[in-house]
Amino acid sequence: MTQEPYEPPPPNPAPGQEAPQYGQPQQYGQPQSYGQPQQYGTPYGQQPGPVANTSNTLSIISFVCAAISIIFIPIIFGPAAIVLAAVGINKGERLAKPALGVAIVCMLLGFVLGALVWGATR
Repeated sequence: MTQEPYEPPPPNPAPGQEAPQYGQPQQYGQPQSYGQPQQYGTPYGQQPGPVANTSNTLSIISFVCAAISIIFIPIIFGPAAIVLAAVGINKGERLAKPALGVAIVCMLLGFVLGALVWGATR
């Protein structure tokens, strides 16, 4: 006893009628759609679009380093603050541009104050 897994083929068309072609819509009813399925989410292997960065961590650390550079070792903390602010700008942090300006001013102010203190102690 064998079972047929598929329906039998349709009967041959009558003389004068065309046989339906493969992939063509059927004569009655809706045409069959063999297009690609609708995709949901991000396709495999592609990164999602840019997401706004709500974190200001690097900018805040830059502000702290800038404040420290006024009083303590401006040659180390000043450039560290500038680099942190520049990386924050590349990451799209909202406070990064002001942090860069503050870092430059505080580093220069630390150099001036250091020179004044150095000159007063000699």
